Amino acid sequence: RVSPILAPCAVVLQVLTARVLKVIMARLIIALALLSGSASALLAPVARAPSPVVRSALLNAPRKEGSWYDGLSTDPGAAGKVTQAAKDYADTVANNDVQMDDVIAVIDSEFEYTDVGFSVGAVENKPGTNVKSSKILSYAYLTKMDTETALKCYGEVYREVKADPNGDSHGNIRALMKGGTECVKFPFGLSLTPKLVAGDEEYDSAKGLAASSAIGAGDDWDVDSDIWIPVDGVDLS
Repeated sequence: RVSPILAPCAVVLQVLTARVLKVIMARLIIALALLSGSASALLAPVARAPSPVVRSALLNAPRKEGSWYDGLSTDPGAAGKVTQAAKDYADTVANNDVQMDDVIAVIDSEFEYTDVGFSVGAVENKPGTNVKSSKILSYAYLTKMDTETALKCYGEVYREVKADPNGDSHGNIRALMKGGTECVKFPFGLSLTPKLVAGDEEYDSAKGLAASSAIGAGDDWDVDSDIWIPVDGVDLS
């Protein structure tokens, strides 16, 4: 039994003990929460910089069926900002005889190239093979060339093939002559990405963001879109 003299002290001690326990519990809960957060941060996957390979695969991924470039939109403007120089030279090709090396020089100055496989009719081309044909056919698509203009991009080589209709050289050119642009397939996307020109007053980041938000909204693509982002038909798993 507690002495009557000590009873008030016992009550005070009980109250203090209860308060101390509450403070201790509160601090313990806070400590556990902090530890839990730290553990979550430690267990969270480390953020990595985007892989250029993955980005390239995404930009060149198949999107739609039905165009002569299998898997891509029929509106090439959405594939990137094609420079005025690239468009102007396409007109030059359409109206003049050119040399193939001159065409390749223009392509190299206006576009970035990535190895991708493609086919022209029955002629299969693995990534990294027949690079000039890959560039020419991608350029033809981006600048909306018809079959004859696309063939004229081959310059003197096309003229040689026309002069030898029964030959078997230059399989891609002969297949294109036979099947037209409809027989060309780039199942993993075009090999060319238009370069952005420094000092281009018509292009800015706001327009790029606006284009990216509009792309994929429907089947009608904006021919002036600055970038191309596939929005369906892409398996990133």
